[in-house]
Amino acid sequence: MAAINLQKIVAVKGQPGLFHLINYNSKGYFLQPFEGGATRFFSNEKGKVLAVGNVDLKLKEGSINSLQIFLQMKDTEVPSQNTSNDDISFFFEQLIPNLDDSVAPSHLEKVWKWYHLIADQYQMHDLVNDEDDGLNII
Repeated sequence: MAAINLQKIVAVKGQPGLFHLINYNSKGYFLQPFEGGATRFFSNEKGKVLAVGNVDLKLKEGSINSLQIFLQMKDTEVPSQNTSNDDISFFFEQLIPNLDDSVAPSHLEKVWKWYHLIADQYQMHDLVNDEDDGLNII
């Protein structure tokens, strides 16, 4: 199976779930929902698009990238997607003991949901975080 680039998996502010980046131009992004369906256009003016590969969580010293987090989660027994927010916070405290206290629980919940969405479609060992032809999604 081919490598899956986390720079091509994106979240859109105000939209549930994740999207595959199909293409982009100066006006916006062509994205396909993870659950399938038609490709949709999100303009630069209306939607903030974030590549999952650009997400870092702050540590007490430094930071940890989403790819590193996902790979650590893959090697750990991860409870089901239907887990309480308190249990998600506890899980991340155990997984990343030097996580900074300023990391909001909502950020941990997003990373949790993203992991489960990606794990449902791909093998985690196929993930990479390669910069790709100058694409810098903000």
